[in-house]
Amino acid sequence: MKILIVSDTHRKHALILKAIGLEAPFDALIHCGDIEGDIDAILDDVEYPVTVVRGNMDNSPWYSYEDDEIIEAKGHKIFVTHGHKYGVNYGLNDLKQAAKEAECDIACYGHLHVPAVAEEDGVLLINPGSLAQPRQNSAKPSYCVLMIDEAGRLDAEIRYLPGYLLI
Repeated sequence: MKILIVSDTHRKHALILKAIGLEAPFDALIHCGDIEGDIDAILDDVEYPVTVVRGNMDNSPWYSYEDDEIIEAKGHKIFVTHGHKYGVNYGLNDLKQAAKEAECDIACYGHLHVPAVAEEDGVLLINPGSLAQPRQNSAKPSYCVLMIDEAGRLDAEIRYLPGYLLI
C-alpha cells in the first residue's frame, strides 16, 4: 500500500497536484492541514481515499475538517492531525501520547514546515514538511510517501519536488 502524505500547502494548490502527478498511482492521500482552500475542489474526481484535518490556518466556516482523524491501513492505525493543538513546536510527547491513547502506531502531523520521520515508543511520527513554505535549510518543498508491505512493514520516505526552491 502506498500513501501520499502532504501538509502546509497554504493556497499553493498546484503543488499538491504536482506531488500527486509524481507519485501516482497510490492508494490514499493524507493532508495534515493548512490547505487554506477546499480540498474537494482541488482534487476533482479523485478515485482514492482522502483524509484531511484542519490546520491552524483553516479557520474559515466553509471548511468542515476535523482537528484529528484516525484511519486504518493494512493493520495499522494512523492518527492524523496538524499538530498545533499538541504543542509540536515544543516537542512530540503530547502528540505521541494522543496517538497511543487512540491505539495508533503511526502519527502524521504538520505545522512545523520541516520534514521529519522518527519512531518513538512504538509510534512512527511523520511530518511531511511543507509543499508551499519549507523551513528546513534546503528550502525544498517536501512530502512523504508511506509504504506498507504485505507483511505490514512500514517505510516512510521524505521526498522533494524537483526543480522547486522556495525561499
